[in-house]
Amino acid sequence: MFSRRSHCFLFAGFLLLFGCVNPRAASTSTFKTAIQAALHEDPLFLMAPIPVEFADSHGTHYTDDRLEALVHVGVLDKLSVMVKESPFSGMLDDRKRRVLPGVRYDVSDKGKQFQRSIKRLTVPTQVIVYADKQVVDIVRYSEPATSAAGQTVSEVTYTYKLVNIAEWARNPAVKKYFFTNRNNQLDENAPPIEAKAFLALMSDGWRVPRM
Repeated sequence: MFSRRSHCFLFAGFLLLFGCVNPRAASTSTFKTAIQAALHEDPLFLMAPIPVEFADSHGTHYTDDRLEALVHVGVLDKLSVMVKESPFSGMLDDRKRRVLPGVRYDVSDKGKQFQRSIKRLTVPTQVIVYADKQVVDIVRYSEPATSAAGQTVSEVTYTYKLVNIAEWARNPAVKKYFFTNRNNQLDENAPPIEAKAFLALMSDGWRVPRM
């Protein structure tokens, strides 16, 4: 018959056996964790120069159809401002740059809710995120091997889906100008997307050096 102390040791043993995962082990669990950490730093975001200003041309406001679509859904504000002329405007006649009426496209209060700093870019940059990536499954992985650089590496094939999709990203005008290659992926019921990642074994576990 087990004593109370024996029960405590037995319970602790189960916790150690089933509750702890070795981060250096090559397994679907550790690979899934490592890839998800990398995907967190690799969301889908708008490829647009924001904020940006345009001077009027012959008394007419400059209009950018792509940015206008974002104004339409409330992600950007369009403001009438005084804009310094392009530095290329006076190159031929050597005149000084003028200050002209123009427009400024900038992130709206609504758009700021979707702003995030992306660390994986060369310089940390504020971007407007419209979806995150979530690992669904680890399909297969190669047996860990030593690379030419002396690192233990593995090629992992996995599937992921888009989550936290911004409602404005599904607007037809926005999809037309920004997401022509991802229209089907922005559907909640879209099938998982297959991708590959190379993982390297570090002192604290598996990491994705770059996506």
